[in-house]
Amino acid sequence: MAKTKKHPMRKFFDKLFNKRIKRLIANASCIIVAGDRGTGKSAFFCLAEALYDSVVSNYPMTFARALSPQIGPRGTVSFDKPQLYSLDLKDTCCLIDEARTVYPARGYAKWSQDDDEFFNFLRKRRASVWLATQAYDCLDLNVRRAADYCIYLTPTLFRGLSRCEITRTTLAKVADRNTEIVGRGLKRGLRKVNWEVCEQLVTDKIFFYHKAYWGKYETLYTHIAPPNAVDTLPLWQDLVRRGDEE
Repeated sequence: MAKTKKHPMRKFFDKLFNKRIKRLIANASCIIVAGDRGTGKSAFFCLAEALYDSVVSNYPMTFARALSPQIGPRGTVSFDKPQLYSLDLKDTCCLIDEARTVYPARGYAKWSQDDDEFFNFLRKRRASVWLATQAYDCLDLNVRRAADYCIYLTPTLFRGLSRCEITRTTLAKVADRNTEIVGRGLKRGLRKVNWEVCEQLVTDKIFFYHKAYWGKYETLYTHIAPPNAVDTLPLWQDLVRRGDEE
């Protein structure tokens, strides 16, 4: 995949719209990028090229090194997590597309000590992980807890331009008034407490110009045609005729 030459106007709009976004996320250790298809999640990953000395990714990008792909039984492409965990990621950004296939919410019980240490020590290693997903709730709760920022991309009327909402992620103690205990002394007013993943708005008044990065990535890499074609299925009229004959 050859590098594409950036159009002068794309370079201008890239600086106009995307400079502030780069400044806001420059020091983040973990970022979740969420949005529908075509809103620029893969293009958002291209911002890492200007922020980090080296980049690794699980799908083809012109400026990134490749994590060894593993093809699943349904044609989905993933990568070997132990390979990632064994890398020295100092001053490196790791880009993970379709993150819910790597860290799915249904795999919460399979969260390992290696997973925990990887996310906990990102800041000390001066490394960063960016994860893209179409559905925020489908990501493992442990990953959502580890995130510094969530980026929500929504389409606009202009092709190649998406609205960008940036929120800061934190854990907050949420008390339930319905569970308050009626007691005396030190036990008076005790409540059941849950620790929840909460977000605080940083800004929702900026836009991401993802057209500036078209041609730097190939998202079709994560979609491989299954081996069986539709033509292998019988027609309904053949099945009905066969049933009448029997």
